[in-house]
Amino acid sequence: MIHFSDMSRRVYSVNPVEKANRVEGAHKKTQIEKHGRETFVDCPGIFDYKNTGWVITAWDEIKVYCSAEATMAYVGGQKRPSPWHTPQPTKDPMEGYELPKKGTHMSPDITDGIPPGHQCPVKRLQPLHFAAPWCIETDEEISLLLLPPTYHSDIVNDFIVYPGIVDYTSKFSTLNVIMSPKREGTFVIKAGTPLLHVIPIEKKTYNATYGPAKKPIMGGIIASCNQFYRKYVMKRSKYNLELDEE
Repeated sequence: MIHFSDMSRRVYSVNPVEKANRVEGAHKKTQIEKHGRETFVDCPGIFDYKNTGWVITAWDEIKVYCSAEATMAYVGGQKRPSPWHTPQPTKDPMEGYELPKKGTHMSPDITDGIPPGHQCPVKRLQPLHFAAPWCIETDEEISLLLLPPTYHSDIVNDFIVYPGIVDYTSKFSTLNVIMSPKREGTFVIKAGTPLLHVIPIEKKTYNATYGPAKKPIMGGIIASCNQFYRKYVMKRSKYNLELDEE
């Protein structure tokens, strides 16, 4: 069991965690206008990926300024800091401090050499670290892929959202968003915008080999029949999500 724990006790009612399959694809409107329908669903692999897991959305407006001289980010806006609070270790664990009003700079050494992926890229990527109000509560040991919202949000046009794997236990629960603007400019991420795509994985030993084919490749009528993969191969997992205010 995973509990996305809102340490502010306020964000969950406004900008909650969402099931990935309930978040509309960023591509959908364009495809319907161009093709008359959502053609994205024609590829079962990318459609399955888009619908797997959960999505963390922006808990407040995030404004990012990026120039050759400096990169800054404000949560809630520079003039209107975020009202959300999150507890830190104190005598009373439910009092705590305010959630950071700025995106904290991480060393750009970490991201040197990563292609910005933009036609007018920044000279050097500046990774920004945002402490989310969400923590992962679990009594198990679970690993989560924290991924960019590639199919859920157009922020990937302007930002690199750095993917990673984080192991969670009863002793570690921190969830962070780390991203860099790809180009210079001023960017506003509205509250409720998808920021992270979260997918659980199992860490274990996987054995693999490579070399020439040992068995004939499946062919003929069975493998080429319409929707064969969807009907006979594709596995479907369930990613449930319920409100728990207790």
